[in-house]
Amino acid sequence: LLRRQAPSPSASFFERMQFLIQEDGLQTSSIYTSFNERRASVMRGQIFYKKFLPLNGVKVQVFNNPNQGYTISDKDGFFNLLINGGGSVLIQFIRQPFQTKQYAFIVPWNTFLHIGYVYMDEIIENNICHRNLSETIQPKLWDTSLDRSFITNNKFDYAYTLGSQIIRQSISIDKNDLPIKFIYLSSSSTRRYQSILTIVLTGNHIDDDLIQLHLSISIEGTFFMKKFHADTNLIYEYEWPRRNAYDQLTRAVS
Repeated sequence: LLRRQAPSPSASFFERMQFLIQEDGLQTSSIYTSFNERRASVMRGQIFYKKFLPLNGVKVQVFNNPNQGYTISDKDGFFNLLINGGGSVLIQFIRQPFQTKQYAFIVPWNTFLHIGYVYMDEIIENNICHRNLSETIQPKLWDTSLDRSFITNNKFDYAYTLGSQIIRQSISIDKNDLPIKFIYLSSSSTRRYQSILTIVLTGNHIDDDLIQLHLSISIEGTFFMKKFHADTNLIYEYEWPRRNAYDQLTRAVS
């Protein structure tokens, strides 16, 4: 990816992801015309052996569709597979001497689908995990849209967008010989600006049986997981650098 010319910000999802099936890409034996540009999506995940050991060399492919080729998991167990979305897709995981596994996934169009972890030696146990029916356990996301109201400061001509961590400043250049009157600057355009996702995990009350919380976040092919000891009023802030799993800049309102 680093050796190729970066796609333009206006490129379609397929145009940004087609490097996977091009020469020297991560996906082998695929036929370019077998992909629908309007439906193409990228499936990502990580494969393990014995629950915690990354497993490389696993062949990942769409079952009964050889035209879309296959990919091989890397030394850390990660895989990337370009497929046609828009419905249920049966994915096959193959490596000797492990038992072949097949899983069906609902794949949307033109997006990343991170399926989490795949265990080649997974053992199904009969241990029952009781459901937590507490209403307060539902995570809440604080809206960080740029369309929200913001606080102005007339003295310094800047505005702070509530919840977005963005400062916008206007500089007056009101000259008779210039066609524009103001220049607008935003901290969201700076190189190290991070989009902040604030997640409210628990409220003022939790069930006595709750021991641990598992938080997983998947954005543009990136995957993050964190565990928390059960407690009240848990809030977590996740910083997203506005880049997808392949370090391509993603321009969108979070």
